[in-house]
Amino acid sequence: MLGLLEMDQDTPLAGIRFLIIEDEIMQALLLGEMLSDMGGIVVDTVYGYEQARDAVHENVFDCAVLDVNLSGTLSFSLAEMLKNRGIPFVFCTAFGAAVDAYPDALRTSWVDKPVQSEELREAVLSALKAGKLARRRLLRPAGG
Repeated sequence: MLGLLEMDQDTPLAGIRFLIIEDEIMQALLLGEMLSDMGGIVVDTVYGYEQARDAVHENVFDCAVLDVNLSGTLSFSLAEMLKNRGIPFVFCTAFGAAVDAYPDALRTSWVDKPVQSEELREAVLSALKAGKLARRRLLRPAGG
């Protein structure tokens, strides 16, 4: 993965591959456009829970943007799948309090809808940085 502190300000997400999981098509398109404008590569966009579950297993990506509520189904189990695979993610929600119900809410990046580009940028960079630190801890030799 790219050195997060050395990224270009105009394209801070250059080369980062994204999966977008969002049930609102216009919001999904907007997220994809924002991520692309920041240098990200959207590998797939999915609109429902079942499709998202398959996409998590079938796609190769570095980070996901995940709607909390997918047509009435909470996406927390998808978040756990991502977490177990070591893939950073950002929750996207119209109801910020909904994120608080996620068991790991205090360590999870999220943005409010309507999403602002700068907020998305900061949330994604925070998630990527946290994921990178978590992987380092896992790879650290015992006693080191």
